[in-house]
Amino acid sequence: SALQTPASLMLRYHPISTIDFIINLTNHSVETYVNSDRGKYGEDIVLFIEGTEYKQHIDCLLWNLYRGASGGPELMQSIHMALETWLLVLAEEDDGTLIEAICKDLLKKSVSASITEVVVSVILAHPNKTYNLAAVLFKVPQLFIYDTRRFVADQTIRSLYSIGYGYDAKDYLRDERLKTCEDNFRKQSLEHIALNYQLISYDDEAIFEQRRSAVWGILDEHYANLPPEQDQNESDKTWRTYLARMDSRKMELKIESQDGNKTVVSLNPSIDPKLKEHNEKILTLLDD
Repeated sequence: SALQTPASLMLRYHPISTIDFIINLTNHSVETYVNSDRGKYGEDIVLFIEGTEYKQHIDCLLWNLYRGASGGPELMQSIHMALETWLLVLAEEDDGTLIEAICKDLLKKSVSASITEVVVSVILAHPNKTYNLAAVLFKVPQLFIYDTRRFVADQTIRSLYSIGYGYDAKDYLRDERLKTCEDNFRKQSLEHIALNYQLISYDDEAIFEQRRSAVWGILDEHYANLPPEQDQNESDKTWRTYLARMDSRKMELKIESQDGNKTVVSLNPSIDPKLKEHNEKILTLLDD
């Protein structure tokens, strides 16, 4: 729980020193974890922020640490939960300037993607205030994959919290976790936000056009980085499917009326027939 440790109170009354403490503790723990038997199966990602590269370690355990969905030390889970809660409250009250500065600092100082995923949570909750942060993360393909796994895990995490605390748990700790399951933004992923920036105007029309063009530019870079089709492996084909689902330029718009007074807009991605056939084969194998 975000209330399990003193981290919540520390962030409220001494935010700067507490953030430094959380970063130092996380970095030390993750650097040790990377050299363990389990940690060695992770991978490294690189964030490009203001012309500088920042390397982070990532795997499912780290990416889901703040939700407690993939295990990890309960102390680290609780501290990450506290950080997320504090950042979400701050973002609600801020115009975007302060939350962007703090989150950017977190991304620069952390060697762990567990902190980056907390930043993603803030982006999902407040996309209108965090576009510059999102644009940095959109350039890293792995983040979309990992956040899809988090998105799937979040659909059933309520039962995990209910079971995990047992009958002897303090009610306020269990209730704090269950309340987070009610947040609507947890029904979205980084993939959804990338598409939303192409379809939804959070500010004036000029800013919308600028952001949409920038997202298209990032997607075009991803297309350019793909190997030739004949040389693409399973991971490349999966990534092509993600790109197809995120690129509004390659979608068919379908408008339908329902119940006489409702209009439903559907976006159907245009997927290459060969890629579609490949995806159907994968689904068939999974069903078997």
